Amino acid sequence: MPAEPTPKQMRYLKALAQRTGQTFTLPRTADQASTEIKRLLGVKPTPAADRARELRDIQTAMATERGDAARHDETDVEGHGSTARWSQTAPAPAGNPTIGERKELACFTIGSGERVIYGQRINGVVRLTDCPAPGQRGRSFLIERGLTSKAELDAIVADYVEVSERRASPAALPAL
Repeated sequence: MPAEPTPKQMRYLKALAQRTGQTFTLPRTADQASTEIKRLLGVKPTPAADRARELRDIQTAMATERGDAARHDETDVEGHGSTARWSQTAPAPAGNPTIGERKELACFTIGSGERVIYGQRINGVVRLTDCPAPGQRGRSFLIERGLTSKAELDAIVADYVEVSERRASPAALPAL
């Protein structure tokens, strides 16, 4: 059985991802972690000012453009005061995380090249990511997590591809 990634590899991967402004798929083996580290070492670091501006733009977009989906309401919280808690909290996973197979859901082409949308279940939660196609370079983006139905997944993928192709850039980036 292949060796798991070491804590040192995981810390380094997270630091490289933050420095370059990229995401990565959680490696299952030490070899996969090494491959991701090599890939991220080849990416030019994103200037801190650009990372801060992008974070601000994303926060603003989530607060204003995405509507009520990015906000919570009174049904999201149970109890009052010091006994208040989120009403829909997922149980914390026990032991090792469960990671499902990454599945290709869609491919599309934009100005910077070919991109792939992947779906993957991690600890029971479905995540959608937008990644450069194999052999292509570029950033990866988390599109959505916590999907509740196949219809929701299909609608988000179709909309994301349509918006990305129309803008000629990943829909996860703020519109210029």
